[in-house]
Amino acid sequence: MKKNGFTLIELLAVLIILAVIMLITVVSVNSVLNSTKSSLSETQIKKIEDAAKTYYLKEGMSIEDTCVSVSELITLGYIEGNEVKNPEDNSEITGSVKISHVSNQYSYEYQEEACICNWAEDSPVSGTNEGAKYNCKVDLNKEPYTFYVLSTNKDASGNVESVNLIMYANINESGQPVDSEDLEHDAVEWFKDGSNVNGPVTAMAYLDDATSEWKEELSLNETYTDEGGRYGTITLNGKARLPKKSEVSDYDEETGANWYLYDYLLDMEGYQTNGYSNFDGYWLLSSDAARSDYAWFVSYHGVLYNYSVDSTSEPMVGVRPVITVSTYDIG
Repeated sequence: MKKNGFTLIELLAVLIILAVIMLITVVSVNSVLNSTKSSLSETQIKKIEDAAKTYYLKEGMSIEDTCVSVSELITLGYIEGNEVKNPEDNSEITGSVKISHVSNQYSYEYQEEACICNWAEDSPVSGTNEGAKYNCKVDLNKEPYTFYVLSTNKDASGNVESVNLIMYANINESGQPVDSEDLEHDAVEWFKDGSNVNGPVTAMAYLDDATSEWKEELSLNETYTDEGGRYGTITLNGKARLPKKSEVSDYDEETGANWYLYDYLLDMEGYQTNGYSNFDGYWLLSSDAARSDYAWFVSYHGVLYNYSVDSTSEPMVGVRPVITVSTYDIG
């Protein structure tokens, strides 16, 4: 005769069945939620890309292959910030839209990465013109730094492929721009042995170390031939380089042109050598054609100078980074 109630085996069977049902339910719910997130994300991306298209065409942008940040689209009112929240944690989407122009056809592609450089609203000039001001996120762990367009690189058809930008101030060994007397202002040698000038080996090594944590996208692949004619060619393969002599010129007091090249050249407190006191500037890549133990640098008072690279003289000159950014990464 069977007693009322369930046996242990029957209870286990019921529990197993309930567990299977719960598992199926959870998987189904997660699938629906993920599907909803994916659908919402696609909707947001389409909204962002459409906003970038409107912005690009309405503003008549001069760079054909470029990048525009989502934050810029929000700031300029082309899209509402609450419309492009991340569905997972409701945070703002910080990506950008890559704009390409091929065979008279434009494409707008959202990317999670932000533009490396964004045009500054207080820029003295626009586009890729010399002196245009950009805020560049060169180090993921630091706030964007200010850079200015120094020169451009063009393809065979004359279209701008990449932009060379110079930092607004010299850089110290920790990678910070020296824009305050509270920061140590380093001076380095161009090359340690003036009797065997071999290019700015010491200055470039210092710069490579200072910028080692910068984004990999900034890695150079360039061969530079000495404009001074004293050494042959060097390969530039770090994250930044020194400016070329052909890229800089004296400060023009009448027009104010090139002012950014001479900004933040801080005096070195108490420094004095060879009759000069508090003398500072930053090295160029070029040697001096007239003297084997001299190289060119930008001086603090608005003109180009040459100075000895020999280690027997104390260095008075710092370094100021130049980065090369593809037009796909500048907006």
